[in-house]
Amino acid sequence: ADGTRWVPHFLQAIEELVGKSYKLIVAHFAQISQANDASAAMQGRAKNIHNKLTSYRFLQCLHLLRDTAFEISKVSLVSQRNEVAGSDVKVN
Repeated sequence: ADGTRWVPHFLQAIEELVGKSYKLIVAHFAQISQANDASAAMQGRAKNIHNKLTSYRFLQCLHLLRDTAFEISKVSLVSQRNEVAGSDVKVN
């Protein structure tokens, strides 16, 4: 690989996290933080992660990251074409 495919993979990972996996990940850490068979240290770490995942600041940053990755992906696709002119880059 020549290293040019990281943008679509990164965008796909962010979309997966925001779309399908977020609720499952949050539920997992909520369950671990309440599990009777988990150690107190494990419960504390799980509760800390759960609190961070559900904080407004984290969600805001996650969505900003998704929006930014989406725009970078569009620019990346344009720049990978063989013949790119400055007029091909459109600013909305």
